[in-house]
Amino acid sequence: MAVLVDNLSVAAFGGIRTSLDLDLTAPLTLIYAPNGTGKTSLIESIDWLYGGDIREARCKVASNLEPTKVAISAVIGSKPVSAMRAIDSGRSSRVSNGAQVGEAEFLQSLAPDCDVSELSAISRIPKLKAYLSSNHVLGVGALGRLIDSENADARADAMADLAGTRIQRNAQKVMDLYRKKLLERRARLESELSRFIELEEQYLKLSKDRADIDALVKEASRLLVGSDQDVADFERLTIVANRELEDLRVRMESLSELRSVLTLLSTFDKPDHSMQISSLEDEIRDLSSSLRRDNEQSVETSRQNDLLAAEVADLKKLGDALLDLNAVCGDTETLHEARLAASSLASFSSIEVAANRLEALAVTPSEFLHDTSTLRDLQLRSNEIQKLLVEMRSEDQLQAEVIAKERSISESATTRRALSTLRSDAVRIAMLAHQHDGQGTSCPSCGHDWVTRSQLEQAFQDSLQQMPHAEAHLLVSEASLLSDVELLRSEIASQRFRREELQKADAEIEIHLKRISDANALARRFGLDSAASISHETIQQAQRNLRVAEKLAVVDQLYSTHSDWKAIPESTTPASAAKIAAIAAASAHSKLLRSEHSLEALGASIEQDSASISEREGVLRSLRESVAVHESLRSKLQVLQSHLGLNLTTSAHLKEVDDQLVLRQKDVRAALEHLRAAGDIQGKTALGLEAEKASIAAGALAKDIESLDAELIRVHRVHSQVEKQAEHHRERLVATVGPSVSQLFQRMQVNRVFDSVSVGPSFELEGLLGRFSLQPELFSTGQRQDLALAFFLVRAFAMGGSFFLDEPLAHLDDVNRVAVLDTLRSFVLSGRDSTQRTRLVLTTASWTTTRHVIQKFMKVQDEETLLRAYQLTGNVSTNVSLVELA
Repeated sequence: MAVLVDNLSVAAFGGIRTSLDLDLTAPLTLIYAPNGTGKTSLIESIDWLYGGDIREARCKVASNLEPTKVAISAVIGSKPVSAMRAIDSGRSSRVSNGAQVGEAEFLQSLAPDCDVSELSAISRIPKLKAYLSSNHVLGVGALGRLIDSENADARADAMADLAGTRIQRNAQKVMDLYRKKLLERRARLESELSRFIELEEQYLKLSKDRADIDALVKEASRLLVGSDQDVADFERLTIVANRELEDLRVRMESLSELRSVLTLLSTFDKPDHSMQISSLEDEIRDLSSSLRRDNEQSVETSRQNDLLAAEVADLKKLGDALLDLNAVCGDTETLHEARLAASSLASFSSIEVAANRLEALAVTPSEFLHDTSTLRDLQLRSNEIQKLLVEMRSEDQLQAEVIAKERSISESATTRRALSTLRSDAVRIAMLAHQHDGQGTSCPSCGHDWVTRSQLEQAFQDSLQQMPHAEAHLLVSEASLLSDVELLRSEIASQRFRREELQKADAEIEIHLKRISDANALARRFGLDSAASISHETIQQAQRNLRVAEKLAVVDQLYSTHSDWKAIPESTTPASAAKIAAIAAASAHSKLLRSEHSLEALGASIEQDSASISEREGVLRSLRESVAVHESLRSKLQVLQSHLGLNLTTSAHLKEVDDQLVLRQKDVRAALEHLRAAGDIQGKTALGLEAEKASIAAGALAKDIESLDAELIRVHRVHSQVEKQAEHHRERLVATVGPSVSQLFQRMQVNRVFDSVSVGPSFELEGLLGRFSLQPELFSTGQRQDLALAFFLVRAFAMGGSFFLDEPLAHLDDVNRVAVLDTLRSFVLSGRDSTQRTRLVLTTASWTTTRHVIQKFMKVQDEETLLRAYQLTGNVSTNVSLVELA
């Protein structure tokens, strides 16, 4: 029964992330997608569902959090079937018709026609997978193996998948492999048998008499130990001979080394070097002490030279400072007079501060320094301002008067409001009086006491006449008070402004007075009476005194550094003092030169002592090395003598010992030769036993070969049965689909290439042209692909069901592609009248092919949809979506 797939749903498989649902009910479904969009993933998802061998990495490109699902809705016979395979969190599951089942049951539900009743559940799975995958899916892997002309075995496997003969192909391959292994094992056994037979013959030829061995061993024993030994000591004698030969080699090497040591000892001088070494050590010690003293003296002299150089430099600075002082003071002024002139600056902390103050004094405004009337005017103006400030009424007093008058205004207003209230009350009482007509002193209605009506009315009339006068008086009083308040507020603002102006003027006067006071104080610090006495000449004199103070400060600084200098008399002029300093500098320079000459002589002495010490140390080192070598040779000589057991080391005695060792070495080597010959003979004798063992092993191998031959006969018989079955299947296959494959293949080819197509002995297809046949490996790429398509389509047409092809037109040229499309159109149209319904699902990366297919089916008038075309958009790294084109 054919499997007709109606719907396919794929999610998180390969390059497809989100779920895609495809309607596959049309006889031909074309899926167009550029490379990398997921078209191969769709075909592989069906192959994976059918149990095809798809790499797990291809099945699960999406995140592990997304479950992989491939589901189909199909019709098998007339029964609807649903199947789903999924992977969720690393666990695989299979669902058939809504129930979770095992793999064998799942595959059996999709292939009920595949007879696996005689097989176990585990053995059924490979056969069901081969039936479903190879019969319904033509993937790029199978096409790739068909196109690969160098791999005939893989190509034959692909053709077996296309032909549905994978089971026979596998059986044949297993039988061939088993027979090959048997033949290889039989070849190895025959090789081993031949080797054992050759060894047996060789061992028999080498077998000798035992008597020769005894004579050789006795001779070797005589040479080694001086007496005959039993033949049973053959192995011990061999060990003794090898050990003695090694000992002789070592003793001869030691004897040669002893001669070399004696030769080296003869080259050394006889006298003892200990006295010479002790004398050299004493001389080196004395020279080292002298050198150390010279170095200390050199360091001290160098330090004194540095001090003398610094003193010479300071004396030169002193002379320069005195000459600079002389340039300021003149040739007649003494140092004492210069100090007196500079004493006026003693009140300043430093020369720099005095210079800054002098600069400020020089720029003091002349109107504040030379005009004494200005100072008096400023003081008078300041006194007047203070007097005016005292005479002015305080702002607090004025504010108090304003508050008092405002209070009076408020009381007047209150009185007026009371009068108004009183007038209203009088009018109300008058109206009340009109309502009482009695003449008594009390109201007849309410009983209130009152005067007579006439008296009451007169009193009211008098009061009402006086009230306007009182209100007018109050209004006049309020107006006067308001005027006084405004005047007081104006006076407050005026006095406030005037006080601020006076205070500002007073502050400016204070500033001017402060500047004049500061200038006078600064002038007095420079020895002037006041700032008013400052003139250009006084400024110049102060500047001169400042320069004198600077030069004297340099002189005093130098004298404070060198307390040992002789003081210069204060009565001396700076020029004379500079000459004295020059004389002292010359004297110090001469002393420095003498000290430098002494230091150079001391350096030469140090170099001479160092060279002498180095020379003696070299001699001492050489003597010590010579003594060490001599002692080493003597120690080595004692060790060699002890090893060789020698009491004398004369040349004659050493020659005698050497001759004895050489003679003994010859005897031991001869004994070893005898033992080696005896061993060879004994080995040849023992080979007879080995020959017997080889004969036994050869017999066992012969039996194994007989068993293998029997197994090969059985395998050949089974292989013949498989060959008969394969031949029967080939004949039936050729009879059923061969003509159709030939016709369809010929129709796909633009030019006629073959007369027909047949099936070869290994289930591969052959192209027949006349009486010649052409194997598929000799086909062109397009011919092999056309042949595969033809065979797949014929089988699909014969079996019925849904079949899936992944890019079957990828390697065809344009002309052959058009021919194949025409064939597909004819295939689909002919299927309308067939009782066996067939559906094809193709993928392509060519938009030209897609458009061509759509155009070919555009003019076909049919109630049923013959073509359904889809386009995949997006990419596998983000998302793939589906668009229906036709």
